[in-house]
Amino acid sequence: DVTDMLIPLIGSTVAVTWNDGTTLDRRMDEWISLDQIDLEAYKRQLEGVTSKMNNFQTDESNIDKPPRKLTRHAAGRTDIISMSKHCNKAAEERAYEKITKIKYITSVYFGQYLLKAWYFSPFPEDYGKLSHLYICEWCFKYMGHRQSLLSHECHRRHPPGQEIYRQGIQISSSCLKQELSLYEVDGANHKLYCQNLCLFAKLFLDRKTLYYEVGQFLFYILTYVDATGSHVVGYFSKEKESPENNNLACVCTLPPYQRHGYGRFLIEFSYTLSRLQGIIGGPEKPLSDLGRIGYHSYWSWILVHALKSIEDMVSIPFLSEETGIKQEDIVDTLNELGLIKYWRGHHIVCYTPRMLDELLTRHTLKHSDHTNYSHKVWINRPPKLSVDARCIRWMPRTMTRK
Repeated sequence: DVTDMLIPLIGSTVAVTWNDGTTLDRRMDEWISLDQIDLEAYKRQLEGVTSKMNNFQTDESNIDKPPRKLTRHAAGRTDIISMSKHCNKAAEERAYEKITKIKYITSVYFGQYLLKAWYFSPFPEDYGKLSHLYICEWCFKYMGHRQSLLSHECHRRHPPGQEIYRQGIQISSSCLKQELSLYEVDGANHKLYCQNLCLFAKLFLDRKTLYYEVGQFLFYILTYVDATGSHVVGYFSKEKESPENNNLACVCTLPPYQRHGYGRFLIEFSYTLSRLQGIIGGPEKPLSDLGRIGYHSYWSWILVHALKSIEDMVSIPFLSEETGIKQEDIVDTLNELGLIKYWRGHHIVCYTPRMLDELLTRHTLKHSDHTNYSHKVWINRPPKLSVDARCIRWMPRTMTRK
């Protein structure tokens, strides 16, 4: 009986999440036909799980076992507030998983690209239940049919807002040059554009909650310029006012333009704006898995090269002032690089020139704190793109609290 096996059936297709035993990658979620599933094998698997649960419940070693008493020392270390936060976070995780469990949209047509959707995105009405969407690459309006896109008249050829950066760059080793342009867009002034951008970006971001309430955010949209216009390659957003001095809330590089250095460029640009504002900023926490990769690569590169340029012993506050990176991010990064020790209640930067040289001639393997994903951060690779502060045409905003 299929209904007894808790398989979500919709018509003749089934929503599945693949698990290779080590990782659970939501990007692999897909719809498959029912005849592709070995129901007998699945039923045997469920019967095995049920049998193990019954054996566990009747195991005498797990019955009438007195609870372990907390020692006075252990009881003193119990933090009720932390436990409450952990329970709330677990409840939020379950609610998020329930909402985003089934991904209906499998692909989107965007400009000249057909992109596979990675994650659920809350497109309104019936659009969120379609298998394919058609997105205007200029205004990000979403449509359900190809004919709608062909008849869509869009006169926009660059993002709204103010262009604050333009730089000519050389493409790889060729003699061709390309212009990068970056726009600052106020979510309050261009609400529909920013909402459409967020809904589209959510297809490629697992953890993102900003969809419609965009008025309190600024969007920094990176484009490459050709004869037809300014094509969006990625963006980052940040709060207009952040008590924690967060200089980035969300960052996304669109799939066709990944692995070209645009994500690293956007991270560097967020820090450059913070330096122009005279503040020490950092990204909003917690970081996503991909965000953690990008940031630790950037922090590692900046900190190792900063240490190489300094001959005297340095402190964490000094490094923070020199690099514009928050002290907690410096401690976290140097700890993973093995360049810091905790002594008498203080974090001490501890390294030798040889250790720095070794870091610059090899890669370090790191693991995410909250998943089974592993990734490599290449410290010895220079950035493909760098921000040229001379190309910035921007003044810090003066915000007034109501």
